[in-house]
Amino acid sequence: MRSYDDQDDRKMKKRRKKRSKVHPGYGNLQEDSGLSNEGFEMGEKKKHTLKKGSQFARSFKEVLKAANVFSAAQAVQEAVSKWRNYNTSRRHVQENKTVYRHIKPKTVYAVKKKPELEGLASDLDDDVEDDQIDAALGFPGLGDTAAKRKASASNRAFISYFAKLGKVDGSDDFVDLDFLENLIDNGANVNSTDRYGQSVLHEVARAWHIDVAKFLLGKGMDPNQKDVYGRTALHVAAAVNYPEMVEFLVQHGADIESKTREELQTPVHFAARNDAVMSLKMLIKHNADFKKPRDYKGRTPLHLAAELDRSETARYLVEQGAEAGVQDYSGQACITHMITKMPPVAKEALNQFHPTDRANRKQYYYLNNIEPVLPESFKKVAGEAADSLAKTPMEVAVQYKQYEVLQHPVFQKLISMKWKRFARRGAWLSLFLNFIFIVMWTTLAVAPAWRVRFTYTFPQDWWRIIVSSIAVLLTFYHIIVELKEFFSDKQKFQAWQKWRTEEIRKDLTFCHPRWPEERAFLLREIEQIHDQKSSYFSDFWNLFDWTLYLLLLVCITTHIVDVFAHSEELARWHIRIFALTIIIMWLRLMKNARAFRAIGPFIVILSHMFYDILRFVYLYLEFYIPFACAFWMLFGGRGVTGFLNVPTMLYTMFRLTLVDEYDYDGLHAEDPIFADLLLAMFFFVSAILCINLFIALLSDTFQRVYDNAVSNAIMQQAQTILGLEASMSKKKREKFKAMIHSQCAPLPEYYDDDMTSAEGDDLQKITFQIMEEVEQMHEMMRMMYKPGNVLVMQHPHRVLPTHKGNEVCQFYHDYDTQCKHHYDSFFQRWSILKKMEKVTEIKIGAPCA
Repeated sequence: MRSYDDQDDRKMKKRRKKRSKVHPGYGNLQEDSGLSNEGFEMGEKKKHTLKKGSQFARSFKEVLKAANVFSAAQAVQEAVSKWRNYNTSRRHVQENKTVYRHIKPKTVYAVKKKPELEGLASDLDDDVEDDQIDAALGFPGLGDTAAKRKASASNRAFISYFAKLGKVDGSDDFVDLDFLENLIDNGANVNSTDRYGQSVLHEVARAWHIDVAKFLLGKGMDPNQKDVYGRTALHVAAAVNYPEMVEFLVQHGADIESKTREELQTPVHFAARNDAVMSLKMLIKHNADFKKPRDYKGRTPLHLAAELDRSETARYLVEQGAEAGVQDYSGQACITHMITKMPPVAKEALNQFHPTDRANRKQYYYLNNIEPVLPESFKKVAGEAADSLAKTPMEVAVQYKQYEVLQHPVFQKLISMKWKRFARRGAWLSLFLNFIFIVMWTTLAVAPAWRVRFTYTFPQDWWRIIVSSIAVLLTFYHIIVELKEFFSDKQKFQAWQKWRTEEIRKDLTFCHPRWPEERAFLLREIEQIHDQKSSYFSDFWNLFDWTLYLLLLVCITTHIVDVFAHSEELARWHIRIFALTIIIMWLRLMKNARAFRAIGPFIVILSHMFYDILRFVYLYLEFYIPFACAFWMLFGGRGVTGFLNVPTMLYTMFRLTLVDEYDYDGLHAEDPIFADLLLAMFFFVSAILCINLFIALLSDTFQRVYDNAVSNAIMQQAQTILGLEASMSKKKREKFKAMIHSQCAPLPEYYDDDMTSAEGDDLQKITFQIMEEVEQMHEMMRMMYKPGNVLVMQHPHRVLPTHKGNEVCQFYHDYDTQCKHHYDSFFQRWSILKKMEKVTEIKIGAPCA
């Protein structure tokens, strides 16, 4: 007689030929069980302590046999399964690009054929050792008993099942609840975890229907179980923008204020940092605190969303009243991140600092929020004398050329305050000193003739000695100031670069191995910081200054040499360089005049026109060079006036562009045919086409820049203020900030009731609202056509009478020929009842039995 085990083995071999089994295999125990595992291999075999023929293997085999016996009878049991009304499919991810953006850098796995960790593709790790199973799953202190071995095998199967499903990217996958129940009945602990401490509820909260979570909680799953990082299933559901799961977990005992270990972030933090707007709305709906909770750095959810460039969640939090003026423990302001990475949201957040009281005709400016001081937590750690390396909101607004942000009333008021308190006096003083500096050098340049400049006759030339001494001293003074500014800016930038990198590296320690996108984003942030350069030479005027100083040093040197060793050639070159230097020196005066709003826009226009001139020169040379070659080939060096040599010919051709005088008779006498032909062609191209194009280009630039004259004037003034503020002593800066926080927190002023918000702002808000409504309707229609869904029209007080009798009207949608008919009939009926105010909502659920 054959044993029952042999009979079972023969049955399994026959079944294996017909179909693959529906649950995953179990690694290197496959040969012991004699089961097929096609399509569900775990990949590389793990090194376990289990040996073939061991007691654990035999216990594991018993579990497998029991599971496969259940699998063989699955078709029969399916009709009578108590879980048949549960939806066990994957979650439906809403395709809302404006709300749910998934970060997946292409370079992260560029050198790998298949990533070992697939980020959000799977939260569970199926590589679980036996000692982890024994220690973590509720069997401490037990001996090597059969019950322990059987339970450990069931736990391994329980985790591996979800780990395998998580790695398979298929929308048609389903969870076999009967199989899971069988594993639980055989000793599997529903609270079992993988190597990172994550339970199957973490995976279900990420990717599966809430009915699967309902099943697990019904089997004793702890909704507040944390992994090694302190993340609960609610953290995961909030991060992946799964509002239904968020609501379900909260309603079934999940701690909505649960914080991760050491990082101290709540589910609201996770929703904000992952741009999960729908999850965020659901959390706030269930009274989650989104204003006060801070993580280990002192960052609120809004602060975290702004730092990680999550504009949608940041916008929603601002609309809900989250404070944008908060700082973290290092002194970094939330509004600073918003200005840097999301200027439109920053404009909305700045409205918090400018409330109005129409009834009393008052408006208030909270300037202390955009001119922050060091928090007490920073002073305790770094000391009272320490200074924060964090940039102020005004600094980043100027650095990133955020014109619209600087035009906000709060920033205009701050600029006005700084201008009146110290910047106006400093700007006038700087303008006066530079004017004296220019007058001194201009006097030296034009007073004595260049032929006798090297001689000094006393006593009548005593004034030249005094003026020259003052001019040289002022030159070296400006050079010293410029060097001090250069090294100070470089040192400050390097310190900020190091500080900011260290701050980001702190967050790297909390990046979950199963979510590599977190680490990838932070590493990209560090790379961008390292790629940044000091802003000193990004300012055109600093380059202009150094050009002037170098020319002045050349003038001083050549003059001294000419005095002690005079030569005609040296004197000639000295006066040439000096003439060029005087032109540049007077143009440099615009740097000091740009701070005044009446002149600032025109200086900006000239700087923009400079780039237009460079573009025009390139276009002009495209025609000028070939025509110059043609003129030289036909008329060069042949006695024609203006074409005797190359330099003279080039200048004559430039005069032709301006329609100036030229030797037409000489050209015609040399070659009458080509003289007329070349002249006509060159006049048309240069004098008509290029000149008019150049005028049009400059006119367009002038109109474009002058239309934004106010914003350009504010930007120029802000740049000057920051430069003057940087040159102030620390004591004066702290005194000014103290005044801001004592007198301007808030600063009350009269409010003109005729002031209203800009028309463009209202239109933008309406556009956002319409876009959200359209997205919601689009999502509802997609859900209608999802196979198996049921649409229910629900009355607020009573059941509606329908053509099916006194029951709620239900429409079952599937991909068949009746789909269009169902769609039309449903919406016709719903729209009629909606107008009659008899229907309040549409509910979408799983199909009934």
